[in-house]
Amino acid sequence: MEETLSSAIDKAVERSVSHLDNGLAGQSEIDDDAGERDTKIELTERLTCLATSVLGAKHWATNLLTFVMLSTKLSGLHAAMLCKSANANANANGGDSSKKEKEEDEAELMNEIAECIDSLERVISYIKSLNLQSHFGHLVGNVSVGVGRVLVGFGDVKSMKYGSTFVCGVFDEYFKLGFEGQGMEKVAETLINAWKRKAEDVDSSSEQKQKRQKV
Repeated sequence: MEETLSSAIDKAVERSVSHLDNGLAGQSEIDDDAGERDTKIELTERLTCLATSVLGAKHWATNLLTFVMLSTKLSGLHAAMLCKSANANANANGGDSSKKEKEEDEAELMNEIAECIDSLERVISYIKSLNLQSHFGHLVGNVSVGVGRVLVGFGDVKSMKYGSTFVCGVFDEYFKLGFEGQGMEKVAETLINAWKRKAEDVDSSSEQKQKRQKV
């Protein structure tokens, strides 16, 4: 039994390392090949599930695969958000899109970001358990901003405020200290404060509406 378990663990680690080595080395070659990229994503997702089942949530291979999967999904989400914005502009200029399609797209995006949030929280928990001298922002700073950016992109105050918490978690001990330069520091600050500006706009709009109703 122990020999079988040890063999399964060794094979899971071997497959994970091989996939990561090949995937990262050849990433630039598949950037323009959507089919091959989707295949890589699917394989990474399967190996992440395998590593989680065989190696456990606290194994380095599991968390490295989870991190790679998180980064990949965030890239896809950012692209989807850009398409959503472009479609919204097209519809405003005379295009047409059913309410049902919009709701389905919104639900799909929400499910995707929920998975990203879960992955990010698991990776952060793992990094913290290592008791490193450096802040976890050095490893997940950019993906934390990526999660925050998607949530802010939903446009409602609740999502924007929630998104700001992920950026806040890596701001003071990472971005604010200049590790990513002033440009990224300003981006992080903008994401953190976006919900406040939105809340002010909503309050102002509500106040103006009430005044018009009184008149």
